[in-house]
Amino acid sequence: MARAFELTTAAVCRASSYPARVVHALNALSARRYRRDLIAREMATALVDGRPEVRRMACAALGRLGSRAVLTDLVQCLRDDASIVKAEAWASLKRLTGADLPAEPEAWLRAYPAG
Repeated sequence: MARAFELTTAAVCRASSYPARVVHALNALSARRYRRDLIAREMATALVDGRPEVRRMACAALGRLGSRAVLTDLVQCLRDDASIVKAEAWASLKRLTGADLPAEPEAWLRAYPAG
């Protein structure tokens, strides 16, 4: 049952044209305390949404979730055109790692190489 909930909620993140539904789905997923890496990868699909506010909320939700499985995805958000997305990605990276690196993708990639 939980897996079905997670997949349905992740599908809402990917497909909904209603930002409020996406925000609700992201909040519901970020409250999970099990299978966080799987959930994080599902949630990360919202990081490429066309709406900056949805991308910002996805960054925040990933920070709350606590999985480091998508650090590279959050680092890529530091290159986002929207300053609200960059700021939230940086805050989430610091929250997940405890590191206080600058908001520069190269610094994060050196400290936390992919793989």
